Amino acid sequence: MPVLVDTAVTAGSIITRAMRLMGQIEAGQSPTVAEYADGLIALNGLVDGFRTEKLMLSATRDQSLALVATQASYTIGPSGNLNTDRPVQIDAAYVVDSQGISHAVQIITDIEYASIPLKSNPGPWPDRLYYQASVPVGTMRVYPVPDQVSTLHVITWEPLNAFANISDTMFLAPGWYDLLAMQLAVNWCAEFEREPLAHLVENCRKAKANIKRANAIPVVAGYDPSLMGDGGWYDWRSGGPP
Repeated sequence: MPVLVDTAVTAGSIITRAMRLMGQIEAGQSPTVAEYADGLIALNGLVDGFRTEKLMLSATRDQSLALVATQASYTIGPSGNLNTDRPVQIDAAYVVDSQGISHAVQIITDIEYASIPLKSNPGPWPDRLYYQASVPVGTMRVYPVPDQVSTLHVITWEPLNAFANISDTMFLAPGWYDLLAMQLAVNWCAEFEREPLAHLVENCRKAKANIKRANAIPVVAGYDPSLMGDGGWYDWRSGGPP
């Protein structure tokens, strides 16, 4: 998992470095007001593109919401029931009951939610959650519908947010500052009718691969215990006992 560090950078510093990498300004120089404005548009376009790639999301966050008895649907996003950034997806969830005990909640698909015959069926707390990533707020539907006090925790991947202005500060995980500056330089070259340098493109590719590698979650293989019998050995060459 990526770990946020106390390293703050501004949009202006990323734009300035990108222009140096492109060879548009010399060391010690600063972009013009117009170049800062154009750079901010290009930078936010880059950030927006990264939001579509799960392995380019910057951090995970565990956020909680008090569940209301008999309420099955909750919004998540700006001004929603859970007022936060609208997540691209919910990776995991759990419920904490009034005794402080955690209970797993399964994230289910459209088809799995549609297959539930009576979606208003009550229960102490939900054990399934269906997420619709609609815009501008997403919708979480829980099943069964809780009939007692509990707190829903959702674990989401959080994307980078757009920069409001060139002095806007963002705390970045390791590797992100390099990538944003280099990728902005590569993308921005077209507007200056320049061809990006080959070594810059390659360094950018490596920086992006490093972040994806850091964000990748290992897949743990599972198996059906019933297929293993009571134990013992299995000879894969003969298809039977050794």
